[in-house]
Amino acid sequence: MTVDPLLGAPIVVQVHAVAAIAAFALGDGQLAAPTGTGPHRGRGPVWVALMAIVALSSCAISTICSFGPVSLIHGLSI
Repeated sequence: MTVDPLLGAPIVVQVHAVAAIAAFALGDGQLAAPTGTGPHRGRGPVWVALMAIVALSSCAISTICSFGPVSLIHGLSI
């Protein structure tokens, strides 16, 4: 497995993938950490920001379109 396809992808796909991977990793840590602690509360807004980047960047990715310029995944982003 190589990262060559990702490195050759458009920048919006790269941003989307990096934000999604970071949100997934941070989310795993959040679920494992005790709730209500300072670090847990501090990382929450970071996770929300990463998920917003994932959702917004998905709207700019239009390589797999089923209904004109949009696909079903765009509905999930909204």
